[in-house]
Amino acid sequence: MNGINDVLQQMESWLGGADAIDALHALHAIADVDAPDGRFRNEIYSAVDGRMRFLQLVPNQPPFIAGIGRKDSWQQSAPDSPLSDVAVSFLRGHELHMLILRPHSRLQPPHTLSQAHFAGQNAHLLTFRDGLAAPFELFVAQGSGQPLGMRLRSHRDPDSPPVVITFAAWQPMGPLRLFGQATFQQGQEQFVYHYQTVALNTCVDQLFEPDLDDDLGELLRLHEAHRHAHLTRDSDLLVSSFADTLITIDAGQIYHSTSAESRARFATYFGNVEFVEWENRQPPQITLSDDRSLATVAVSKRVRVRPPGQPDAPIGETNFAWLEQWQQGADGWKLTMICSTRA
Repeated sequence: MNGINDVLQQMESWLGGADAIDALHALHAIADVDAPDGRFRNEIYSAVDGRMRFLQLVPNQPPFIAGIGRKDSWQQSAPDSPLSDVAVSFLRGHELHMLILRPHSRLQPPHTLSQAHFAGQNAHLLTFRDGLAAPFELFVAQGSGQPLGMRLRSHRDPDSPPVVITFAAWQPMGPLRLFGQATFQQGQEQFVYHYQTVALNTCVDQLFEPDLDDDLGELLRLHEAHRHAHLTRDSDLLVSSFADTLITIDAGQIYHSTSAESRARFATYFGNVEFVEWENRQPPQITLSDDRSLATVAVSKRVRVRPPGQPDAPIGETNFAWLEQWQQGADGWKLTMICSTRA
């Protein structure tokens, strides 16, 4: 295992394999960050084709929102002025999951391979170059191919020490393995990213442009809340966005359920399964009515479950496609109807 391509292929295999990575269109990561001055939240949307959106929420400060769209980079506070190359590099440095899953989509190809010691392990050291042609180093465990961390330059302060990023808390995410924690160390300063969610293929095109529609953003937030409710088996969270009466069309039947009935049904269902995966097979397709009172959301979902508390039990897999109808009222968007099919 001495060649650059050999190391990249070994890392790819460890992360879940070429087929699983090729099925990735985009990802959405939310991290609570422990920083020297307190805690804040970062939210990153990354598309394989290079587009991205970055949201930073610091208590008692206006949100910082910026991104890279199809045509240019942007910042919400000045949407007509493209970002500087240094600012773009800052955004790219937060796309950690995409940087290990699809490094070629963000970096120039690696040009050197050497050996190093990182996080207590012998590692292959792959040296890429970032968008400003500075070295970008990726450490991969010898033998296993596990990504261990990165070392990169902060272009905002060229004289500052390099940023060293260490990955931890790896966990399965559908067919992939992804880290749940990343520690940024720059000199004496440390930032620890605790990822609350990493969702696959949930991003829609409008997210990556500066003029994101408020209603679209809220429907995407509710879409992600439903995913979180399933993975945590939280029937209260799921039903909180249902209308007082939910119409369900399934298997040739039409059902009407009150909120209490829906909550009881999902509580029973969640008590009998553990979700290994509840992921989009492609981004949701959202259509809003002209008066913004109605919306439809078309969803394609892969669901993998097993009995609760039995990690070695066989995993059942089903591919679903469904259409949701949402209605906006005084209390926000509510799910009024769902028509579901399965393969």
